[in-house]
Amino acid sequence: MRSMLVPGWGHAEAGSYVRGGFYFAAQSTTLFMLLKSQSRLVLARERLDLMESVAKARLQASGVTDPIALEDAVGRDPRVEDLRALEVARGEQRQDWLALGIFLVFLGGADAFVAAHLADFPVAVEISPTPEGGLELGFSLPVRF
Repeated sequence: MRSMLVPGWGHAEAGSYVRGGFYFAAQSTTLFMLLKSQSRLVLARERLDLMESVAKARLQASGVTDPIALEDAVGRDPRVEDLRALEVARGEQRQDWLALGIFLVFLGGADAFVAAHLADFPVAVEISPTPEGGLELGFSLPVRF
């Protein structure tokens, strides 16, 4: 639960400082990018609203007065179409960063939970070179009866 509240806190409590630092950095970066994509989405919406009003004013000045024809013509304006595509792209970026952020929160929490339960697991691992140039891996697990 600690790592789900503050990234890396659960790992730090379990003694896994490097992993805690990784999750803190990853989740902080994701939050920064989420806020940045939200800001860029707001700017895209403002630009779209401005371009729609400019296109509407230009069409009204050229004599288009029917509201349905006016909206249809504004929708077909290439600059308005480009800005609508930009708005959709910015919304998708925000959604992607949000999904990644949620995933990292749950992944960090689960990883901290496992790290806390395995922190005092009594397994001794030994790695030693072999005469043939390879490595030999051995571990021991004490079992008491």
